[in-house]
Amino acid sequence: MRCKKIITVISLVSLMSMLFLVGCKKEDTLFNGNDFRVGNWGDPLYLIEKNEGAMITLEGDSRLVYWDSFLGYDANVSYIFYEEKLSNGYFELESSQSTDIVYANVNIKLGEMYGKPIAEDENSTKYKRGNGYIYVSKAGLNCTVLMGQ
Repeated sequence: MRCKKIITVISLVSLMSMLFLVGCKKEDTLFNGNDFRVGNWGDPLYLIEKNEGAMITLEGDSRLVYWDSFLGYDANVSYIFYEEKLSNGYFELESSQSTDIVYANVNIKLGEMYGKPIAEDENSTKYKRGNGYIYVSKAGLNCTVLMGQ
């Protein structure tokens, strides 16, 4: 009888632990707490230039482009500014793999981080991320990952 009570208590503790873990939200570590790489939405252009460590390939009034990587793929990294404040950013991924394979791999990785997509169709997937979103597209020549508010 005592053994049965111990097993019941252990089972209840295990069940409560599992429920607690399911309820815990994973911490977003994609950009160490930032909205997009080294910046947050609304940050001024000069601050991104100051903090970004990758090689710059294009500089304009409303866009900065760097060459780096994202989720294991080489990428053009674009910061987009509206009224000189960061409004969104995107990665144009380059790979010798087909766009379909890159798209699938990116969605697997993002799904592990953010769960089930909030919308998807044949060529795109959308994930909820904090107060913003991540939009993955394979409609162009390369797989593109857009992030915004």
